[in-house]
Amino acid sequence: MFAKKCVEIDIPDGDNGFLDFIAEIEEDAKSMNSDIEKMTMEMKTMRDDINNCTHEIQNEKKNGGNVTASFVRKKYKKAADYIETFNKQLKNHNITLYSLWLKIEKNTLGLIENNISVRPENKQSMTEYIKALYGMQVAMNSLKEKIQTLKETSLKNIGIERSLNQAIHFLDEDLSSYTDMVEQIVKSIDRIIIKSRVIIGQVKIDS
Repeated sequence: MFAKKCVEIDIPDGDNGFLDFIAEIEEDAKSMNSDIEKMTMEMKTMRDDINNCTHEIQNEKKNGGNVTASFVRKKYKKAADYIETFNKQLKNHNITLYSLWLKIEKNTLGLIENNISVRPENKQSMTEYIKALYGMQVAMNSLKEKIQTLKETSLKNIGIERSLNQAIHFLDEDLSSYTDMVEQIVKSIDRIIIKSRVIIGQVKIDS
């Protein structure tokens, strides 16, 4: 999400506040990226496992097996377990990601307000960082769309089986919490970008 670029900063002896902000932002951004990547993989695992349950039902029908309501119900209960597992993971991601973003937001505002940030020799580094925030905003919006698709798809399966209904309802609540969090982060980035224009002007973003 954040470009892996070496940020070169001119820091006078005895004053390392600017560098502290940069270092902490880089560390938290790396942790945030890792957490999002992990969540994306967990989401894929859940989808694959649920699809396997569906394929098992279809294959049983195709092969002329005795596809009873009990057999199908067992598979949907299994799918519900997969959803519940991901939902627990999602809850933790919601907490972790928002906590990391609050730290990034705080340090970014501190960075912008730091008197070293306004120095001409640091303008390029600040510009690259703001571009990285734009990239993060785009990535968060993209992930939000995937989450929205997952919400819509899962809700279509309400009414099939009791434990599956419950699992989907809980998942939908936490997916909504995730999309709300993403919206807050996107708006926060907008505010940071606007505030940064005071010291580096309008940043041109490559399409």
